[in-house]
Amino acid sequence: MNSILQQIITEMMTSFGNSAFDLLTGKLDFANLVIETQKSFGKTLCQLLGVMLEQQDQVLADSSYRKQFFKIKDMRERHVDTSIGTVSFRRRTMKMFVPMNASFCLMSRSALKKVVGSVSTSRPSY
Repeated sequence: MNSILQQIITEMMTSFGNSAFDLLTGKLDFANLVIETQKSFGKTLCQLLGVMLEQQDQVLADSSYRKQFFKIKDMRERHVDTSIGTVSFRRRTMKMFVPMNASFCLMSRSALKKVVGSVSTSRPSY
């Protein structure tokens, strides 16, 4: 993850440096520098949010709770449009399952016989 963050920050600084150089050489005025910087920082922020969400998804996938109660079903890509740009990330979809050693509220009929005694399987008459 560090290399991705370093790459994003390097791209952001390079873009800002190029825009600042264009300002100093007269190719870009101050108003356009602000607009270009906003676009660049917005893009960078969207990339950072995407990386953060993917990292959190990985933490959830590796967690013991997930391994105990959920199976990974699929990996999907998601795009969320925001006021500063589109945040793109991949996330896992999970399916809940019941482990073999889980206890159930409803006992089997044979276990119920042991607790209650005799269990009537016939329907009651009204």
